[in-house]
Amino acid sequence: MYAIRCAFCRINSYAAALKAWKDGAIFRSNREGPRGLDGTRKKHLTVERTEAEDIILRLHECPVVTWHKDGSITIVGYNSKSTIVFAKHCTPDGMSARMCGGRFAIDIHSKWGWRTYQVANKITFRQRDGDWKADEITPWMIDQVNRERAKQALSETGYSEFRAWLIVYTQMAAQPSHRNYEKNKLALLHDRSKWRELAACYPEAWRDVERALGSLRKTIYYEHNCIEQKPVAFLG
Repeated sequence: MYAIRCAFCRINSYAAALKAWKDGAIFRSNREGPRGLDGTRKKHLTVERTEAEDIILRLHECPVVTWHKDGSITIVGYNSKSTIVFAKHCTPDGMSARMCGGRFAIDIHSKWGWRTYQVANKITFRQRDGDWKADEITPWMIDQVNRERAKQALSETGYSEFRAWLIVYTQMAAQPSHRNYEKNKLALLHDRSKWRELAACYPEAWRDVERALGSLRKTIYYEHNCIEQKPVAFLG
């Protein structure tokens, strides 16, 4: 996949952004407009100073990063590899851009570890108490198990009995040579005579039985609507 190459000096502060503008290449066709970050030939990499003295760093005319005079920074998310490379090059130390779950995201390294913020359109960070913190947050939606429903679902499906049987079975029987790709695993779980067929759906159980059982529990939870969406401010 094509991605740009940022050959200009890294911009990790407002002072560095202002210097990039002062040192920027002036285009003869528009002397008062944006300046080139990497000479006049690469017109897709530009820097501009606004009347408020904010510094806008553009990729293909898109204002990907804006350094504000007060030291805060605004990042606009576009789902492209080039935008990620450009944003990484124009953001402060301890801040990075990447795709996360198909969404443009910003990673922040803080005193408590890494935090990952979702960028729905744009996001502004400013330093508070020595950390970069977002002004407004677009929450991530993560899966959370409803424990009460899950307990009932496991009881109704006979999971505990199968678990006890599988632990013994994997110690006594040979590992299946082929995986069983049966989609309706719960139908096999309900019928004790088909537990060997169900076990063959998880040949990894002979290496790690708890991991295989975890996969089965996940299937049960989804089939019995035990999974709920929970909003969180950031991932970490």
